Amino acid sequence: MDNHNHLTPEELLEFVKQQSLQDRDREERLRLQARQQAAQAAAARAPQRAQAAVRARAEEEEMLERAKQLSLAEHRRSRREREAQAGAAAAVAAAAAAAPPFARRGDPAVPEADMTDEELLELIKQRSLAAHRARRDRQARAQGAAAAAAAADADADAALPPPMMRTPSSEAQEIAAAMAASIAARDLAANDLGAAADAVGECSEVITTDPRTAAPLTGDAEWNNVYYLNVKYGVRIWVNEEAVDDAGKACVAIRIKAPSAVALAVASSEVREILKNPRPFLEKAARRRRESVHVFVDVSNIVIGAQMVPNTTGGRAGRRGELVRDVTTRIHIPRLVQLVEMGRDSDAATQAERWRSGKPTRWAFGSAVRKNVAVERLWRRCGYKPVFSQRLPGAGEQLVDDGLVGQISKDLLKYADGRGRTLVLLTGDGNANSGRASFLGAVDDAVARGWHVEVWCWKASANKAYRELAKRHAIKLRLLDSYRDHVCFKLKRPRRNAPVRRGGDPVSYTHLTLPTIYSV
Repeated sequence: MDNHNHLTPEELLEFVKQQSLQDRDREERLRLQARQQAAQAAAARAPQRAQAAVRARAEEEEMLERAKQLSLAEHRRSRREREAQAGAAAAVAAAAAAAPPFARRGDPAVPEADMTDEELLELIKQRSLAAHRARRDRQARAQGAAAAAAAADADADAALPPPMMRTPSSEAQEIAAAMAASIAARDLAANDLGAAADAVGECSEVITTDPRTAAPLTGDAEWNNVYYLNVKYGVRIWVNEEAVDDAGKACVAIRIKAPSAVALAVASSEVREILKNPRPFLEKAARRRRESVHVFVDVSNIVIGAQMVPNTTGGRAGRRGELVRDVTTRIHIPRLVQLVEMGRDSDAATQAERWRSGKPTRWAFGSAVRKNVAVERLWRRCGYKPVFSQRLPGAGEQLVDDGLVGQISKDLLKYADGRGRTLVLLTGDGNANSGRASFLGAVDDAVARGWHVEVWCWKASANKAYRELAKRHAIKLRLLDSYRDHVCFKLKRPRRNAPVRRGGDPVSYTHLTLPTIYSV
């Protein structure tokens, strides 16, 4: 090691600066090389992913066609059974009409006291046979009525959206309808549930059950199972544990609110199946708690995206329907964290190992005019490492995106084989970041390395590139608009609106250069 004792403090400081610049340039070259390699790998895997998507689509269509054939065969078999039962009932009725009348108790023509033992035994047999035939006739009529009601229900169900696919049952008609609904619900969630709500209209349903049966949903103190169902099916589920039924008994009321009839049928069918057979759902929840997730939050983009709301008044704030900024809207951080994490990576052993190693997998980057200790403390309590920079009043952010993308790239390099890991990114920003590393590049890199990727953002700030990736099933795009009343709240002060430009890509709220970065 060189001896720098002969250097003055100024020269020593300059030497340290030069060394830091050289180290930074070397790291930048290494990152650029890694990104180039990842891009090449992604380009090489693109045809394979396209072929896999085509094969998956073909398999789904084949399964749907097979289920339709099974449904048709089941319907024909059921119709033959009903016809056979009706024929048997008609034969029994004809035989009963043609048979001679039986002697009954109290008949003066045949006094029981004058009968021999053989005659009395024969009378008892005849009466038993008559009672059996009458009982069989009643059962046949009841089965005929039930079959007619089932046929009417099937005709009515054919005109409604089919239910969601759930655990395979013995009825092939349920399987076919469930598969069709599953494909429709997947396409609906991949595109835009908000638009579906505007076009179809919201609908709801209430399911009541006893507290013991509802334990799979109410037994989780953090409601992670309910959050998971909300996100998976694009609905809102409320659980009232203090409800009372018509008989005055305590019960649990589960209310499901969906943007369309299809989504409601899907979620309702799944909830009923969970209440009926909770074991598969609970096993999946246990696996979900052990799933490795890496969460990165662009705080500025999420907060400002929540404040962009349609103008409903017009006037000086802008034209009606134009996006305006409501600065009184704030994000409820614990609820947002619960929503996006859904209890994943919450296993006690996993959390202890993560914090013992001093390498957190949850980051929140943002900026503010002045340091907000309370907000940083709240993020830290939720298990995140907050990195907030200070900026001048009226100035934009700088280097926030670069810092967050750099942290994502660090995790991607550390876990080159991303199988079994999920990248959760909270931002709608997909711009080029002035030629520097960007969120979109990090997402492409993660997909190329085999990671599962979820992008959470607001509809007003969702970049078109994320929508295209979601349509190709490369990522999962989750819109926060469906949960606005849950993750947002308003400050009690006057509302100030600022119009936003229309047309083109959604507005990007991240531009970056931070004079000071607080490492907390």
